[in-house]
Amino acid sequence: MARLTPEQWQSIRIVWEYDPDEPSFDVAAARAAKKYDFSAPRRQSVHERAKRECWQRRGSLNGINAAAQRRADRQMSAAHVPQPEGLPDAIPPAPDSASPPAPDGVRSPSPAAYAVAAREADIDKRADTNKRHRQEWVNVAVLRNEAVSLRVTDPVRCSERLRQVKIMAEITAIQQAGERKAWGLDVPFNAGDLENLSDEALAAIAGGRAP
Repeated sequence: MARLTPEQWQSIRIVWEYDPDEPSFDVAAARAAKKYDFSAPRRQSVHERAKRECWQRRGSLNGINAAAQRRADRQMSAAHVPQPEGLPDAIPPAPDSASPPAPDGVRSPSPAAYAVAAREADIDKRADTNKRHRQEWVNVAVLRNEAVSLRVTDPVRCSERLRQVKIMAEITAIQQAGERKAWGLDVPFNAGDLENLSDEALAAIAGGRAP
């Protein structure tokens, strides 16, 4: 295997340090190699270089998820919420954790530029999912209200439709819980992680940013 250039090693380090899902050494190497078109080194080689150069994690899902919630707030308040007449025909695909594509002509971005691009891409994906989850509960509420409106004129039909809405709500809850777990949308907050953080890092977390 050909030796990697300093720029190629830097691209692996940037992915490992800044990707918010905190990839392993071999995953970081594979992502960088795919993006910048070179052969990924062995995991042990990446591990040894990371230890020698004292690589440190700099990405976090906590700040990204908080920012995604705020972005979903703005999107939901700015857009008209459609009132569906029936069940949705399709469910949009869930987000993936792939890194954003590099701009044309750029082989290895600076750590700051990469961090900004990766953060914005992940916020957008999670904001879209949060927005869809909220809309799905609006759909449930609309169908529930339609069922309740029949309670006087057609109690039997009202009861049957409410049972259908209950099933729909349960399915929605199960699906969304699975998606949120699979994509790390609800990262648990660990107060013990704050003990060794600087005032600047704590301020970043309070502002919904990665420290």
